[in-house]
Amino acid sequence: MGDPLSTAGSIIAVIQISGKVLSVCYHYAASLKQAPREIQWVINEVGSLKVILEELRALALLVADNERPAVSGKSSLDLSIARSSGRLKRRREKNAEEHQHGRVSRKKGNMKSSVSSESSQDNHTSLNASNAEPSSLAGHLAASHIENNPPGSDHSALFKSLDAAHGPLKTCESALKAISDKIGTLVGARRPASTLTWPLKEKAVQKILEVIQKQKSNLILALAADGARAIEKIENSLDENAELVSQLFEAIAQNTETTSMIRDSIQEANERQQREKILSWLQSTDHSANHAAAWEEHEDKTGDWLLQCESYRQWLESKGQLTWLNGISGCGKTVLTATVLEDVKKYCSTYPDWQYTYYYFDFHDAAKRKPVSMVQSIIAQLARSMKPLPEDLTNLYENNASGQHQPSVKSLMPVLASAIQSRPVVYLVLDALDECLEWEELLRAIEALNSSCDNLNIFMSSRREYGLTATLSRIATHDVKIQSAAVDADINLFVQTCLSSDSVLREWPTTVKAEIKEALVSRCDGM
Repeated sequence: MGDPLSTAGSIIAVIQISGKVLSVCYHYAASLKQAPREIQWVINEVGSLKVILEELRALALLVADNERPAVSGKSSLDLSIARSSGRLKRRREKNAEEHQHGRVSRKKGNMKSSVSSESSQDNHTSLNASNAEPSSLAGHLAASHIENNPPGSDHSALFKSLDAAHGPLKTCESALKAISDKIGTLVGARRPASTLTWPLKEKAVQKILEVIQKQKSNLILALAADGARAIEKIENSLDENAELVSQLFEAIAQNTETTSMIRDSIQEANERQQREKILSWLQSTDHSANHAAAWEEHEDKTGDWLLQCESYRQWLESKGQLTWLNGISGCGKTVLTATVLEDVKKYCSTYPDWQYTYYYFDFHDAAKRKPVSMVQSIIAQLARSMKPLPEDLTNLYENNASGQHQPSVKSLMPVLASAIQSRPVVYLVLDALDECLEWEELLRAIEALNSSCDNLNIFMSSRREYGLTATLSRIATHDVKIQSAAVDADINLFVQTCLSSDSVLREWPTTVKAEIKEALVSRCDGM
């Protein structure tokens, strides 16, 4: 490689890429009311490069033609120039007119026609010198080049330097390919071009065009037929060109990374929004408010008898066990349940993969008295720590008209069981089962979970209602009955705290406070 004809082939390849880039830019810009300024930068810079390359191609073909054997005493260059001068003058005038028409069209918003014709011409360019129609400027430059480089000199030296590995042509080709590869997505897309985002950011465009600008000066020197100076400058810039190309692809990589980050950020935001929609759909009731209210009534040291009993310790430290705390109405089951939940929280904090869940059935809130609300709440609590959300949960949401419909307990149970089984250990604390409106459905759900999830520990509290007792007595690992003596001890502690902390009562005589305490504790009967 390096002879004028081979260099002409390399020039044609670069011309074709530049034509492709211009065509895409014109097409995209024409589809927009206001195109990004980066597009106009590319059109201007690549357009001027293409003009220089056209002249340089003609020069290379004429020099190659001159190096062939002479005919009838005249060089083929002389014959070629004489044969085509009139015809080429007319063609150049026509090209100038078309170029001016293209500029006017682009100002009006139509940037397509001129580039399409140019691109079509580029794709059918031939290396055959007899078919080439070089401009009169190229003919003049070729004659000047040959005059300054008489027979015996190396006419191919200039073209060899132009076509070197890191020479101007290869560097321009790399820069144009960098643009073409990025904007290729704007061609043939199913969506209208106006809906597609320009893929090159300002800094990346500036870096690419900087590379092209630096090479144009070398190409212009070659056109000026200043062979020796052009060769010297090109050879001196080979290392710099290699560095420029390296920086170019680094800039493109950074642009790609930025685009990817933006795309990922948008996708992440969409996923986060979808996630919150699904969790809100599940979490229709606020379970935390009930626990906060119950824990507010707890007095320090009360309920310790439950936390220290053998049945409770065994339940806490094992897997697959069910504890049922039961007692008469008003004996403090809800506060004891809150005490258990706080203890479970503390216990789970030492095991990051373990999880606790809870639910309070509430006589005062109809929405909190349904089994489906309990199951939904437990799934939501488990799902909040799962990223991404389980596929079966997402499918359930979609199957319910994207959250427009409410799911059934039957459809929720497989999702709940799967979520529980995804963790090493899960604790489920339920208060006031007797306040649930649909006992049978609730008991079926509890029994199904107890039998299918051997990593699940369930703690429940309720009165000993007939409808509950038969089933819970059968499936409970631990049946803990609240005895009056245990509750009386807590009441005694509570009364003592009140008498000593109240600003008025604590000033009363000790004997009076003792009588008050004795009367309250002896008559409370475990309530």
